[in-house]
Amino acid sequence: MLSRPATLLTTVVFTGLLVLSSCGGSDTAKDGPSTSPTASTDWDKLREKAGIPKNPVGDKRATYLAGLKDIDPWLVRDEEDAVDNGVNQCSSLGGDKAVWAAQQRFGSGTRSVTEAEAKQIIGLVREHICPDA
Repeated sequence: MLSRPATLLTTVVFTGLLVLSSCGGSDTAKDGPSTSPTASTDWDKLREKAGIPKNPVGDKRATYLAGLKDIDPWLVRDEEDAVDNGVNQCSSLGGDKAVWAAQQRFGSGTRSVTEAEAKQIIGLVREHICPDA
């Protein structure tokens, strides 16, 4: 769960991207026909600019998931969610709420993540997903 400022920032960024992607001339006679009815977006470049790393693959992914499983197998009940949570956690590593964010992101209504587990998760995320964070 993102804080209100983070949610607002995310909303503003994506709204701005949508506006920019829809800008352009509408004079198709002058510009020529569009090759596609939708704008082509390079999501990898957008993720990189936003500081969001690519999902780990191969050995990095396997080692990350094995580390989560060592903490608690429950954390990897859905591997895709576990990877997405790790990638999203990268955006929270720089602040003083990293532990809280990990508890919120990896926990659920039926299973809480302890402070100790959150710190272990953060270590795995830093090591295997976003070492430059």
